[in-house]
Amino acid sequence: MARKPLDITETELAILGVLWTTGTATIREITDELYTRRTTGEYATVQKLLERLEAKGCVKRDRSSFA
Repeated sequence: MARKPLDITETELAILGVLWTTGTATIREITDELYTRRTTGEYATVQKLLERLEAKGCVKRDRSSFA
């Protein structure tokens, strides 16, 4: 059975690009890579987008320890 293609946004793709380059990264590291201002709102945006990517099966989160 063929898999349905995932609907990935441009911003989600940018996050995946950072992860493909670094292998693993914290939310803070991804935010630092993507944004120059690095506000609380941008951190929250990256966190939410990672949650969506996890729900889509694109990323896994390691909750075994603190970042």
